[in-house]
Amino acid sequence: MIHEIRLKRKQTIPNFDKTNKTLRSVEIWGKAAIGEYLWRHVFNETIINKIDERGAVSVGTDIINDVGFKFLSGPGIIQQNSGKDSENVILILNGRSSDKIKFAKTWLEHLPSLKKLRNVALVMLGNERCDNKWIDPYVNDNRYKVRIVHLVYDDPRIDQQKFYQWPLGVATYRGFPLVSSMEVDITSQRRYICNFLGTVYNNSTRQKLQEIFLKNSLGDICYSNFRPRWLSMETKASSLLYQKVLRQSDITLCPIGFNSETYRIYEACSLGSIPVIEDVVAPGNCDSSLSSSPFRLLKKLKAPFIFIKDWSELPAIIRKESAMSENDKIIRRKLLLHWYHSFKIYLRNHYIKTIKENFF
Repeated sequence: MIHEIRLKRKQTIPNFDKTNKTLRSVEIWGKAAIGEYLWRHVFNETIINKIDERGAVSVGTDIINDVGFKFLSGPGIIQQNSGKDSENVILILNGRSSDKIKFAKTWLEHLPSLKKLRNVALVMLGNERCDNKWIDPYVNDNRYKVRIVHLVYDDPRIDQQKFYQWPLGVATYRGFPLVSSMEVDITSQRRYICNFLGTVYNNSTRQKLQEIFLKNSLGDICYSNFRPRWLSMETKASSLLYQKVLRQSDITLCPIGFNSETYRIYEACSLGSIPVIEDVVAPGNCDSSLSSSPFRLLKKLKAPFIFIKDWSELPAIIRKESAMSENDKIIRRKLLLHWYHSFKIYLRNHYIKTIKENFF
């Protein structure tokens, strides 16, 4: 059970000393926004933003489970100043689109030039349709020293030996914050039963969800903003509104987009709003062979979500929510926040265990 796993006491090392030969050390190069989710949200570590001779960089250091980690991110972290003395590296990349893949390849091609490099682990935001074949030559060629890969989305390559699954997490690139469970009001009655704020794509189940909202007059008890086009960035006002709505909603509707997994699943968790997940494999090449697909990681760890197959089930869910007592909702919020906290602890411990087994 994931709630039985606990973190060891942290030992902060403000000045990471790579000359300490007794310390097993690993550098984390964050060249994608999911790196911040790994370091700040999953590892529960801090980041210092500064300007030095490299330019703008974000740095974090700590000893975790007997391994010294140094996190490096920001535009000042470039190939020319990275890796000269590095032996063990976690490289975090974005492989979602052709332009991101082109950038990711430049970092992978940099690896064979590092004379002291021994081990590399990749954490990659995959393509939403799981079209990730481009990564295979780098994984299979020992010149790149890639020992393990953690991929976002239900890629069929995931075998728990070389390839592992990593969650999408919250949208750090849009500035979604790290929220302590202590900051979440679980006792006050929430204003909305449900919410959905997002883009409605043509010929998607989101269109059906919008129709069900209108047919059942759910706008009276649920907050909705069905927008016609995707917005890559949030304004400060729209971000604060979104967070406020999550805090004030009992449940958060999570229809599939281009992939089944969406940021709002984890954002709702962090603010105590139960995700209602469309349990359907999105079109593309993601793994549909298992009974647990999609969301096999979340199901394995017994996420306390509401899983549905079709949005026609929503009116019945709303009736059930309306009949639920406030005390039962408080207990449910508390369990959700506890699960999400334990989920991140599990990810952290399991990830570091995998690094130690493959690097040292």
